[in-house]
Amino acid sequence: MVTDTLQSIEKLVSGSLQVKKGYYYAVLNMDKQKWISTGIKCTKGNKRLAEQALEQIRIQYTVNQKCEKESEKTKDKTLFSDAILRWVEKVKKKQVKTTTYAAYARNVRIIADYFAQKGTLLEAITFEEIEDFYEWLMTERNDKAETVHRYHTLINQCINYHYKRTKRRNPALDVELPTDSEDFQPGFYSEAEVELLIQKVKGTLLEIPVTFALCYGLRRSEALGIRWSSVDFDNKRFTINHIVTNACIDNKQILVQTNSTKNNQIRSYPMTPPIEVILLEKWNNIQENRRLFKSAYLEEFADYINVNEIGDLVKPEYVTAKFRSTLEKFGLRRIRFHDLRHTCASLLLKDEPNLKVIQEYLGHKVLQTTERYLHLVDSETKIRATDIMQGKIFGT
Repeated sequence: MVTDTLQSIEKLVSGSLQVKKGYYYAVLNMDKQKWISTGIKCTKGNKRLAEQALEQIRIQYTVNQKCEKESEKTKDKTLFSDAILRWVEKVKKKQVKTTTYAAYARNVRIIADYFAQKGTLLEAITFEEIEDFYEWLMTERNDKAETVHRYHTLINQCINYHYKRTKRRNPALDVELPTDSEDFQPGFYSEAEVELLIQKVKGTLLEIPVTFALCYGLRRSEALGIRWSSVDFDNKRFTINHIVTNACIDNKQILVQTNSTKNNQIRSYPMTPPIEVILLEKWNNIQENRRLFKSAYLEEFADYINVNEIGDLVKPEYVTAKFRSTLEKFGLRRIRFHDLRHTCASLLLKDEPNLKVIQEYLGHKVLQTTERYLHLVDSETKIRATDIMQGKIFGT
């Protein structure tokens, strides 16, 4: 190795012999003059030995300099910010749904922007720097511990991906994750608040999304994804097998319509008389709008239940904004649309203590509950759960 390096060296570090305190020193002309003792006394007959020592020292320091320069050339100068952006685009994008990728990409952009300002290298990132980032999230952005854990998952997976061919230890493994005694507590309405809300959205574009979220615990995307082809009026049932949601891809908002729910579960529910009435009223309303607007009526979304007067699909952002303004208009306590799902669960739990029933009813995937237990919740249990919710909301 040294021989190969020597052969590629055109010129040795320059230097000379100097005497200091009775000993020969090799004085090398580097960035700054360097004095190195040869250990040879300045006595008669030793100068030749000192000259040989000087030559060896020049060779050794020249080789060291050459190796350092080569090492610097091969050193990975990849910024961590660039690495995580490429990773989420080339790796995670292929592994997850479009909506999940959009959430990942949004969080990764925040990670990348932070570390880009720090100039942190991929191969040099430390657990202290990662912990500083988490502290920044909590102090500057007021993020909760649960949110920080999501960022940590992305950082950990990214570093694992890039370090897997090396023997380097992933510094994310040494991070002390924050805890938060004030973690988010979902809001939910009382029965009286639910009754008032149902009255206020009656006959509006919010009626079906709000009612189905309350009665069946549907997510916004699931409520907007209900289609006529999934409703069986003969057998009084409907199926949740489609979603409508937003996703931000490459800084652009896109509408996602897909035959997939959050946990890839297809759920079927009983259609009680109050729900059937609401759906039939919507159907008649759509037919009237078709006659009224004629060729101007949009048929692109003909299978969707949640459409406006001209047949255009009711968008997720409309529901969120309209729900907020409706609560403000009528002086109702402010909650998120997703809290209607929590309201369903909280009201249901008062009369149905079996958590497996709640999990099946809401389609909520819990780690401690495996798929083999779900078959224990039969259709009769769902009917009982549905009857409970109809009584809570419609008083039937």
